[in-house]
Amino acid sequence: SSVEYISKEQALDKFSNENKDDPVIADALDEIGENPLLSSLTIKAKDQKKYDQLVSYLENNFGEDLNNINYGKNKDVIERLGRIVVSVRKIGISLGSVFITIAILITFNAIRLSLYVRKREFDVMRLVGASNLYIKAPTIFEGMFYGFFASILAIIAIAGTAYSGLPLIRGLISRDDVIQFYLSNFLIIGGSILVVGLLVGIVSSMIAIRKYLKA
Repeated sequence: SSVEYISKEQALDKFSNENKDDPVIADALDEIGENPLLSSLTIKAKDQKKYDQLVSYLENNFGEDLNNINYGKNKDVIERLGRIVVSVRKIGISLGSVFITIAILITFNAIRLSLYVRKREFDVMRLVGASNLYIKAPTIFEGMFYGFFASILAIIAIAGTAYSGLPLIRGLISRDDVIQFYLSNFLIIGGSILVVGLLVGIVSSMIAIRKYLKA
């Protein structure tokens, strides 16, 4: 969980920036002549199910000091957003699995084709006494390159899919929160795909070249 204190001045600055293009609100603030907003606490729970417990705790222990808790007004939106987040994660995992599979197929077939073309080169290297490690090393690096390239393609595909899903939650939370949500999940998924791609490239190249070294 996290707690952020927002002073009256910060609240007014944020409110003014969000409504800077609305002359009615600007005139109203000028007419009042003072800051009508109150300081507040923004409390975020890691688990959506904990919000009810947090509200009960605050009301029971600090009820006299609190002017208002707006969780009740936003409860339906938070629950709906929670369901959307779960769905997005499931879709992300499914798409990630599909794209990883595609990356594996691209990597493995690219390596097999490269080894087939270079089979004569391997035979010559073995005739002149080159060690297996000397023969394997360039192929392993090549496999890593193919794995990296396939991972980048998969990451771009997932990023495009994620971007197309932005309108689903843009109306529920602020634009900054939407961007932060996707960036956080994108880095995790993208990093995982990149690592998997490199490992697939290494393993695929070692498996594929073993056939040619035994031939």
